[in-house]
Amino acid sequence: KNYENGSRQEEGTFRNGTYYLTNSWSTDGKPVIINGEGIYQSRYPDGSLFETGTIHKGLKAGKWITYAANSDSLLAQSNYTEGKLEGAYSGFSEEGTLLIEGMFHNDKQVGEWNWYTQEGALESTVSFVEGKKDGTQLFFDESGNVLRIEVYNNGELVESRIGPE
Repeated sequence: KNYENGSRQEEGTFRNGTYYLTNSWSTDGKPVIINGEGIYQSRYPDGSLFETGTIHKGLKAGKWITYAANSDSLLAQSNYTEGKLEGAYSGFSEEGTLLIEGMFHNDKQVGEWNWYTQEGALESTVSFVEGKKDGTQLFFDESGNVLRIEVYNNGELVESRIGPE
């Protein structure tokens, strides 16, 4: 893979459907990932930072941060183990408001996930088991009143109703 200016950006291999990053270079040609180890940074076309995190044994590891274009605003914070999402995940608006939070295990959503409005009010909550919604998902208005209820069983919507009944 190359940058628009023709200089080399990265090289890696696919093994069993997983991409392993071997080597990566900055836009000025300096090595940043060497033999699958280092701090990775990808950039928007204007050069501003898009994403950064650690590469270990060719895979994402530890904390990764994603930024909004043309700013230092945090868009997402996630954690990886051996290239898979693991642990806390948070997503933010460009203004910095928390919009979504939850947990991952082995690349799948688990436990309680919450979504928030731009104003910071809880908008929806639901639990996940092995990446599938399971149980009751509640949707709230700006005042915290239940607007809608959806019930899931192993990722399938089995019931939907309006209001707190």
